[in-house]
Amino acid sequence: MSMTEPKRLIGLADRFEQDFGGVTRAEREKIIEVLHIFMEELREAMTESVKMMKKISLEMDESCHTCAFNPVGDGLKGFAGTTYGLVHAILHDKLFLCYGNQSDWKANTVDPDQAELCSGFTVVRIYSGSKATIIALRAMKAIREIVPKKK
Repeated sequence: MSMTEPKRLIGLADRFEQDFGGVTRAEREKIIEVLHIFMEELREAMTESVKMMKKISLEMDESCHTCAFNPVGDGLKGFAGTTYGLVHAILHDKLFLCYGNQSDWKANTVDPDQAELCSGFTVVRIYSGSKATIIALRAMKAIREIVPKKK
């Protein structure tokens, strides 16, 4: 990249708002409740995965303070968007990136030169891949019972 060429950032979509921006407040609250259950189950899978990971001594970075797998984030404004993005990433076999090292994460952009996979996502996908997919499928089914997918 030349000195005059501007840095290219990748814009991130808020899938939660894209899919559920027009639903009622009651529907949103029910969906967020489902997302909380999803995270509880996925964190349990991650805990089991970390035990397995330590047995084979694979090194992994610590989760950052903004990690979706950190329960402290459940009460934050971006919980629904982040968690629904995690459901989507698992179901569609996409990557889930860490926001911790991104200077402009609040603007929903990622610097591809600084992009790293979320540590929790990596552990869950490697050691609990099928279980994580089943948990995500159950969450999406529950969400679609609240708000059917538009055709």
